Amino acid sequence: MPSLQPITDPSPRKPPKSMVWLALLAWTGLISIVSLPDIHAIRGEGVEHATLVANAYLDKDLSVRRWLASHGGVYVRPNERTTPNPYLKVPQRDVVTTSGMALTLMNPAYATRQLMEEFAAANGIRGHLTSLKLRNPNNAPDPWERQALQRFEQGDKKVAALTNINGAETLRLIRPVYMEKSCMSCHEDMDIPVGGVRGGISVQVPMAPFREEMEDHMTLLAWTHGGIWLLGVFAIGVMSRRSRQRLTSLLRSEDTQVRNERRIAAALSLSERIEQLSEREIIQEGIEEAQLLTNSRVAYFHFINEDQRSIELVAWSHSTLENCRAVEERHYPIEQAGIWVDCARLRQPVVHNDYLHATGRRGLPEGHAPIRRHLGVPVLEGGLIRAIAGVGNKEAPYDDDDVRLLQLHAIDIWKLIQRKRSDSRLRASERLLKEAQQMARMGSWAFDPGSRHFEWSEEVFRICGQAPETFQPDLDNVLALIAPEHHGEITDHLKTIGQHGVCSTQFRILLPTGESRQVQVRGQIVASPDGKSERVVGTVLDITEHQEVESLRRSEADLSALIENTDRIVWSVDTELRVVIRNSAFAELSIDLFGYELMPGDSAVMEGETEWRKHYERALAGEKFVIEMQLAGPAGQPRWMDFSFCPIRNSHGRVTGVTVFGRDFTERMATEAAQQQTLDNMSRMVAELEAHHRQNTLLHRLNDLIQSCSNEDEAHVIVRVTLSELFPGISGGLALPRAHGLESAVVWGDEAGLASLFQADDCWALRQGQMIEVVDPANDLVCKHFETIPLHGYLCLPLVVHGDMIGLMHLAYPPKLEQKDRENLRELLRSAGETIKLSLSNLRMREAMREQATHDQLTGLFNRRYQDETLPRELHRALREKQTLTVAMLDIDHFKRFNDSYGHEAGDQVLREIGRVLRENLRRSDIACRYGGEELSVIMPASNTEDARHRLETICQLIRGMAINFHRSMLPPVTVSVGIAQAPDQGQDATELMRAADTALYAAKAAGRDRIEVYAGETN
Repeated sequence: MPSLQPITDPSPRKPPKSMVWLALLAWTGLISIVSLPDIHAIRGEGVEHATLVANAYLDKDLSVRRWLASHGGVYVRPNERTTPNPYLKVPQRDVVTTSGMALTLMNPAYATRQLMEEFAAANGIRGHLTSLKLRNPNNAPDPWERQALQRFEQGDKKVAALTNINGAETLRLIRPVYMEKSCMSCHEDMDIPVGGVRGGISVQVPMAPFREEMEDHMTLLAWTHGGIWLLGVFAIGVMSRRSRQRLTSLLRSEDTQVRNERRIAAALSLSERIEQLSEREIIQEGIEEAQLLTNSRVAYFHFINEDQRSIELVAWSHSTLENCRAVEERHYPIEQAGIWVDCARLRQPVVHNDYLHATGRRGLPEGHAPIRRHLGVPVLEGGLIRAIAGVGNKEAPYDDDDVRLLQLHAIDIWKLIQRKRSDSRLRASERLLKEAQQMARMGSWAFDPGSRHFEWSEEVFRICGQAPETFQPDLDNVLALIAPEHHGEITDHLKTIGQHGVCSTQFRILLPTGESRQVQVRGQIVASPDGKSERVVGTVLDITEHQEVESLRRSEADLSALIENTDRIVWSVDTELRVVIRNSAFAELSIDLFGYELMPGDSAVMEGETEWRKHYERALAGEKFVIEMQLAGPAGQPRWMDFSFCPIRNSHGRVTGVTVFGRDFTERMATEAAQQQTLDNMSRMVAELEAHHRQNTLLHRLNDLIQSCSNEDEAHVIVRVTLSELFPGISGGLALPRAHGLESAVVWGDEAGLASLFQADDCWALRQGQMIEVVDPANDLVCKHFETIPLHGYLCLPLVVHGDMIGLMHLAYPPKLEQKDRENLRELLRSAGETIKLSLSNLRMREAMREQATHDQLTGLFNRRYQDETLPRELHRALREKQTLTVAMLDIDHFKRFNDSYGHEAGDQVLREIGRVLRENLRRSDIACRYGGEELSVIMPASNTEDARHRLETICQLIRGMAINFHRSMLPPVTVSVGIAQAPDQGQDATELMRAADTALYAAKAAGRDRIEVYAGETN
């Protein structure tokens, strides 16, 4: 027999850890490499933005200085801060107006310096005018500025550097200031020609705000690439798991084959040893093998009785009995058994991989071995369940292979039991025939006319007093045993037996001891199909003891007088099942049993009746036993009786009849019935409690499942499945509010139930705001929202949360429903409604919040946040699948002018209409977003610039042709400018691609607007 090594570990083998770690390392390296350009770009963005700000600041200051120079300065009233410039040597520096107001002239440098000081105090950005040729020593350059001014003398146009000022990182930028013609009036004496370097203007920009912006970008980059990295790790884990599953499946297949070979080998071994084994030993070895085949710790095999309502406990495995001290009845009804007999109730295999929490579990008796898992299978034959086999406490859950193996093994055991019983019945028949011949003192014989030889049974040898080992029963030897006076008669019978059919005669035989016996011989001829005689068969009956029977019958009268005075029902039958004696109590019983009084000599069994015949034959076989049965009394009430069957033996120990003693114990059974009724009531209460617990469990599970749904459609499926289980055999439905009324969203059961669409006024429950019940639809006021009105009544329950209608629940009553059952259904429907309405309300709230978080409320398009999350993901997918991806930036032409002319409300209407055009005319895979203000963006996966340009030209044409009615007047047409960039050719990351599309958009605007431009590279 092959050794069995089943799979007990749910993950028996795993791919080498080194391969998994290598894949993770490679993936991490790839993400790191992809991230480096983004990190470098982000790090440079802060300095670039700060440089742009610094240049803008300098441009502003230079423009102010140039304007002041073009006007020769500006006169202001002097004050403490603005005193006359002592370094300004011009004739009209200080003047007095005709009204007597004193004014002083501020040259461009003096005015520009004061503006820089004001701006530095307000924004922290400090500017400084300086020169190597000074009039005002306060404008002297610091060392850094001095080096920059010297570089300007050598031809440099700009000097910038990152420095540390007072512990803070600062960008310093200085640009040259050239001598202009307008400056010569004040600085003619400095010998600097027009166009020469007069000095420099510098700015100090703190880097802290720009570094914070860079850190935000770095955080976003980390989240984006970290999410991509986690997705890759998840994919690696999935592939590893699939590999593990394939290996598990292969090992399970190999294990199943080995176990199946072992099962076949075990069946063959038992079949070869069936003659040496008893039925109990066959069953015991079978269940031990079943326990090994399924790798279990518990195993059993029990019979189902012919009535299919009771079970006979037969055998348990040794390990089961070692851990079980519970006392079990050998016979009891199936309905009282636990869920371990569900395979007999359902007529199919049943698996409980979580036995402790299985539905319908009744618990285990004290001392029973704990059960964690259980597998039970029925054995069916001829449409009846003959036996059940089960195993339990496997370390891993039972699977289909375990079910199949146990089912086949149980069938093998049953077939071996049937074979053993057939062999036993055959041997028992032979033994019974032999014993019957001995008890009846009757033997059988056969005679072959051709060979003149007899075949005798053992009883014939015994009757004749001969030994089978020494006596040869041929015709001459047999005639020698017969008394001489019967020889002629026997010879005549042998000659004429074929003419008279069955022939019977009596004669005397001589025994070796000198004694003689009287025998009765019967015989008939057995002919071949062609009518020729083949052989003669018959019986030999020893009638020597016939006188003993006659003597027994003479003593019956004395015995009758004795039994008549007992308080028991007494009667006896002979070997032919005829009544020999009986008392008057039996006469009354026979009337109840047969409808008439049985007299001595009558057959004790009616024709076709088998039960009493079996009892009599059992007693005639020498067994003493007691049976109990229920009879109908004179008034039809049940009457319980027990009967003791006692064999009657003669002086030689031979059974010659049966005596039966009967006793009425109806009163005791009535007491037991009352006790059983009490137990039944308690069981019913327990069943109600279990049903209530099951309902609460289902409602909790319903709430948990709905809370885990991502949308309402998933919740509808969960509600339908759970309510079908919560209301088995009962139809119902759930209607939810829609734009045009209430729509039937969930239906369970067989009846049509709610109409697919109806109005709230069609339901009286919604009108009244409370549950309504209709018991008699034919006479009660019924709702109008049914396709077919429920015949047996119904319930309607409105679902309302904080004054908002969530929906309507409907339940159709099944036929023949009691008042208590209706009350239970009302409470259960109310509990289910509370759970569903709160769960659906929370789910809708979550969906609304998710919609608000990803969509722009005005245009109905996705918002900037959704684009920032989606574009890197789509771009990564396109790069991975080696496809193109196109990004378009759209800007409404002259939108600020439009808002100024028609108002922001009209501008909002334009944005809504453009959003509608985009939603209706883009592909389902395209992603349209509101980028900000009047700027929109479109992500087009699997699309090149030509495809994108073609679609966007159609959209631009539709936008030009929009007729927008605003406050009963038509708004003027609007146009958009579009810039297109394609990945990976024009950018391999989101920022680079969006910058390229934005550059193309500016090119479209610069080219005159209302056009589409494709990114063609950076331009100065």
